[in-house]
Amino acid sequence: MIDDGVVKRVPIKATLVVMPALLVQQWVTELAKHAPCLKVLVYEGAETTKGGKGAGICAKDLAEQDVVLMNFETLENDLGQEKFASPLLHVQWWRMMTDEAQMCKTGGPEMAVELAKINRWAVTGTPLSSSFDDLVSQLYFLELERGAASLFPFASPALERGLTHPRRHRHAGSH
Repeated sequence: MIDDGVVKRVPIKATLVVMPALLVQQWVTELAKHAPCLKVLVYEGAETTKGGKGAGICAKDLAEQDVVLMNFETLENDLGQEKFASPLLHVQWWRMMTDEAQMCKTGGPEMAVELAKINRWAVTGTPLSSSFDDLVSQLYFLELERGAASLFPFASPALERGLTHPRRHRHAGSH
């Protein structure tokens, strides 16, 4: 809802899970098997998602869900639209998580910051797949503030720089 040019985000109980496209169906299958009582929606964009009443889907439809699943590409496409056009921006998620967080690199972490959420999770079995930048993107997705790196045992000046300037950071050996 937009009131006087300010987006009023409606708090909802749903968890938004962002992942590679290949995992969406696996999540649907596993949730149906292990948590059949949950209301699950696969979000494919405001206009194309099935399950909305009428044409497309709105924030009210999202609020009726327990879990909303989407892929990284849909997140980037949806939030790259006209300002506040996406229903994803009209709610405050209880939880937002990313599966295979190491794959959330270009645009995704920055886009995810635009979404209002109370809790953030990054799930990965491979925190570093090619470089230190992989970890920086995940920490940026989690919205760790500058200085928060000192809370971790792997804190370093390079990590601090990466959190401060994730786009400009390039791993150039040990510091």
